Amino acid sequence: MLHHLQEKDLQRPTPCTEFNVSQLVDHLAGNLALACKAMGSEQADDPSLAPEPRIAQLAQAALESFSARGLEGTLDLGFAEVPASVLSGILNLESMVHGWDFAQATSQEFDVDPGLAE
Repeated sequence: MLHHLQEKDLQRPTPCTEFNVSQLVDHLAGNLALACKAMGSEQADDPSLAPEPRIAQLAQAALESFSARGLEGTLDLGFAEVPASVLSGILNLESMVHGWDFAQATSQEFDVDPGLAE
């Protein structure tokens, strides 16, 4: 969804009413960076990057962090402790839901495999 974003799309409203497209990118980036930090992998967010490489870089770091750490135990997010498996699920769900938000805001098709969605 982010690959096709253009500068003109950044101010478009999204179904997530508190965010326009640009703000939703910031929200997603912030949550990915927070997850990395909670796993001890400080991954700097670079807001100067275009949305796709920005989110891809943070998502890759989060995946690598989960892969190295595993899903056992809890993670301290600074405002709450959550099971690592729950945070992993939240990030997966958030990526899917906000992918749909980006698609709706920019008139793109968004298909999710039913098994993956479940």
